[in-house]
Amino acid sequence: MPKISVIIPIFNGEAFLSQTLESLINQQFADFEVLCVDDCSTDRSPNITGQFSVRDARFRYLRTPTNLGIVPKVMNFAAAYAQGDYFVYSSQDDIFSNDWLQKMYQAAVETGADATIPDVEFYYAGATKNQRIVGIRGDRSVQISGRDAFVYSLNWTIPGNALWRMEFLKKTGFFDFGMFADEYTVRQYFLLCRKVVFCDGVFFYRQDNPDAITKKISPKLLDATYNNLMLWRLTIENGFDKEIHAAQAIATIRSLKRSKKILSKLPEISRYLSAIDVCFGDLESLSFKKSLKAGLDSNANFSKRLMYLHFWRSKRMFCFALWLSVKLVAIKDMLRRPKAV
Repeated sequence: MPKISVIIPIFNGEAFLSQTLESLINQQFADFEVLCVDDCSTDRSPNITGQFSVRDARFRYLRTPTNLGIVPKVMNFAAAYAQGDYFVYSSQDDIFSNDWLQKMYQAAVETGADATIPDVEFYYAGATKNQRIVGIRGDRSVQISGRDAFVYSLNWTIPGNALWRMEFLKKTGFFDFGMFADEYTVRQYFLLCRKVVFCDGVFFYRQDNPDAITKKISPKLLDATYNNLMLWRLTIENGFDKEIHAAQAIATIRSLKRSKKILSKLPEISRYLSAIDVCFGDLESLSFKKSLKAGLDSNANFSKRLMYLHFWRSKRMFCFALWLSVKLVAIKDMLRRPKAV
């Protein structure tokens, strides 16, 4: 049985997939399997993964019976096939330092950690200085509790790109309520951890793939608001201090603002409003308002408090703001058109 299962959800990833899989071939650590989980691709992704499975028996090609559409559902499909003591998952376009698996596994075994986090670099090919997250503000020697890791992860002081104990995937699985539910899932995993540690292997988190779903205007991006709302609920349910749940309430409203911007660029806007309908009941609740007010009282000026507390608190006002923004965009577009001679 392998020590580590590397799980890679794949959908039409031919542009960078070979680089990702080659980066795994080059790992110094040998005792791993790679589950290439194809979510019904229509490009050359199956051929590419097939070539690697012939080349190296550690690579296994799996195909979902139908297109599941989001990473969390693909991860749950893969769970039944994963055989490692630990697992880690990657996108189809990320790459890794040669010692990535070795450093994570060594740290996990030596410390008994439930999660081991490598350095994470926001990777642009050819860039001379990419931003990198290293330990906690540069310190990899710290060992922290799962609750502390949860808090640090909310604002990306630490990432969620960890090596996890396999029992998390087998027993808890991935929440699959939307595109960003994998981010919610890793926060749940942190809460299950007794110990979280760091190492100096590097996960290169690709940022220059123009075809990545997070780079395109899509209705799936509207899931971000509900994801942030679910994280706010976690802070409340797990008894975190006011400053923690207040900050997450603000993050939820910010994502709602981004949703308005996304919606204003989508055709047939009304079709997609249901994606955020589920949020407004909680946003108008007394509990959420208290959290939001606490955050704004300590971190916002008067105009922002007024806007956040009143303008964004109901679906009616949200829809009005959306209608207004669409009209303003249309007017700007009209004014930019060249005048007929």
